[in-house]
Amino acid sequence: HRFAAYHCAKDICADKGLGARLSIGLASGDVKCGNMGCDGMKRFSYIGSLSSWVHVVERIGRSMECEVAVDDVVNEEVCNKAYTRMLQHVVFAKRRGDQVLVVHEALGMRESVKDEEWMYQLEERQAKDPYKAYNRSYEL
Repeated sequence: HRFAAYHCAKDICADKGLGARLSIGLASGDVKCGNMGCDGMKRFSYIGSLSSWVHVVERIGRSMECEVAVDDVVNEEVCNKAYTRMLQHVVFAKRRGDQVLVVHEALGMRESVKDEEWMYQLEERQAKDPYKAYNRSYEL
């Protein structure tokens, strides 16, 4: 689902057409969702820290002028199919310890890998990654 969300975000950015600046933030995590409220006014909603994480991802993406920014969880799935580069680390102080949010920019699709020689092509593709040294410089 994460890759489908990434693909949809890239399609939206490609179709903007009006010259508008657009920034989309994607994050993945747990939330509680459902109909909330009283009998007179129920509304489908969600509760969880994910909404603040998505807001931070989008805000960082907008400030860095990138179209699609993703968190580490989405990046894990997307990075094999698209080029990504790390943008920033954000530390959230929590009662149970600090949580680090790593924000990446999702750039463009990688070449597809043929079935018969996928392992060799995967190694070659990883060696040619233009953001490999850049991303390695941000590793904790």
